[in-house]
Amino acid sequence: MSDFKIKFSKFTDKDCTKFANEEWESDTIPKYIKLNKSDKINNAKPVGGTADVSYGGTEPDTLDIELVIRDTMPTYYDDNSFKSILDNQLFPEIPENLTAQYKKDKLFEVIKEYDGTEHSTPYVQIVSGDFIFNGMCSSFEEDIISKDENLKLEVVEIKLKFISTISIELANAAAGRSSPDMTHYYTIKEGETLPIISNKIYGRANLYLALAKYNNLHSPRFIKAGQKIIVPPLIK
Repeated sequence: MSDFKIKFSKFTDKDCTKFANEEWESDTIPKYIKLNKSDKINNAKPVGGTADVSYGGTEPDTLDIELVIRDTMPTYYDDNSFKSILDNQLFPEIPENLTAQYKKDKLFEVIKEYDGTEHSTPYVQIVSGDFIFNGMCSSFEEDIISKDENLKLEVVEIKLKFISTISIELANAAAGRSSPDMTHYYTIKEGETLPIISNKIYGRANLYLALAKYNNLHSPRFIKAGQKIIVPPLIK
């Protein structure tokens, strides 16, 4: 789905408005991101009669992600340092925060670790390019690809599954049954994109192009922190 790196941010509420000051960003693009939408279909089969198929409601969206985590060599070596390392076969120890083990554990902490204070696993906002998804991690699966001679993890493949979370208020807004009360200005914060703002205001990210058009922006990507945009109400 995406040609961008992916970022996971931890929140303490299902609409992802209360940031828990923890996040994790991939070094490379995910192998895949799959968004799944489904409906519940009732299929009554009376004896001797024709089956009665009817709509039974919309199921929560689910998201499947696969990514690869690997050790990362420090970037502060110059060409002479690398030549010396290769000539002497003395490879430096990889800093802890660049090891696959640390990065995997940190990802688990951000998206899956149970919080005894909140009595819950985290709510997570997932952003990759213009794609945004709020949910909870229902499955964290790891497949070890390689270890070094000391049996330290070098490369691990992670498969994740998320289930969408949304409050009743935002669900109603997304369905067009309610909206912000009036047109108002919104001040863009550091790191925000129009899809993130659209999701925060309306409960869905796909209104970002309408926001760009309403504000006469030539591109939804060319916004900056401190800039003010006009946020109109949804038409009920």
